[in-house]
Amino acid sequence: MNIVLPLFLMLLAFGGGIALTYAIMDSPRRQAKAKEEKLDRQLLDAEEFQEELDRRERKLSARITEAERFEAGLKSREQSLAARQHEYDRRAVSYSDLENENRLLRSELRNHTLHAAYLEHIRQSDRAGRTSVSDQRDELGFAYFKEVAGWTRKSINAGNLPRIRSGRRRGETSRSAGPERLGGLLKHYYRAAA
Repeated sequence: MNIVLPLFLMLLAFGGGIALTYAIMDSPRRQAKAKEEKLDRQLLDAEEFQEELDRRERKLSARITEAERFEAGLKSREQSLAARQHEYDRRAVSYSDLENENRLLRSELRNHTLHAAYLEHIRQSDRAGRTSVSDQRDELGFAYFKEVAGWTRKSINAGNLPRIRSGRRRGETSRSAGPERLGGLLKHYYRAAA
């Protein structure tokens, strides 16, 4: 019995030492486990946050791509509209152009009227001395002149204005030839027709 008591005390001391060591070591182990669980939760939260960021990035990339396509479409439409505006401005006739053309046409109409009156006067003054063939030729030339002058007045509009301008510039030299040239042309066309 003597031996039992010290053995029992030794076992009790050994068990108490183990329990005390476990109690002392258990607190840091529990703290380490709590920290590990906290880090695991933070890692999961970080992964979820990263997934959310990736999803947002994909959404933003899609929206940026769509915005760039829309911007490209707008630029294309803007260029198209600018081209159409330029074409419209190129084709549009300004009021001053129309006013100048109107003034020119009126002066030319007045010149044609004076020339027709001049031809009528010559025809009437020479009527007594001319033969009937000559009178017929003059009447035909006068009718042809009136037809051409009338057709010219009716055919000029805003659509063919640039073409008439260029023709008018070329025709200014032939207009300077005077009524003799016009009379010669009329006689030539009459003789060719007869």
